[in-house]
Amino acid sequence: MRRLEIKDLLRIIPFEEGVRAEILNEFDTYSDALKYDIQKILWDAYYEILEQQTEVKLQQLMMEVEAGVRPLTTDMNDDAERLVENDFEDILNGKKNELQQIEDLRFKLQQLIQESKNVAK
Repeated sequence: MRRLEIKDLLRIIPFEEGVRAEILNEFDTYSDALKYDIQKILWDAYYEILEQQTEVKLQQLMMEVEAGVRPLTTDMNDDAERLVENDFEDILNGKKNELQQIEDLRFKLQQLIQESKNVAK
């Protein structure tokens, strides 16, 4: 994946459009301390989303293994992370709009919650 900049993080992380636009428009005028704080928050959020999305993708891959569609390998977590990074790259390239990304995430999270309820029974 390419080297990410603040503008990239703002496109990947789901924000209200007004907040995103404000940060993009005003970022250069912020003090160094505020820029640092914003960057830290954005990077923390990025890694949190990456971790969560990777877990969702890993669960999908494991369901494919269970269904016999995919072989079980030792690098399934790396494959899942790579798929998430590809999704992020699609977002940056405009191939996937933000609303679709949020809806995909919501659907995947609902699937995981339902599956965890089924396993707990």
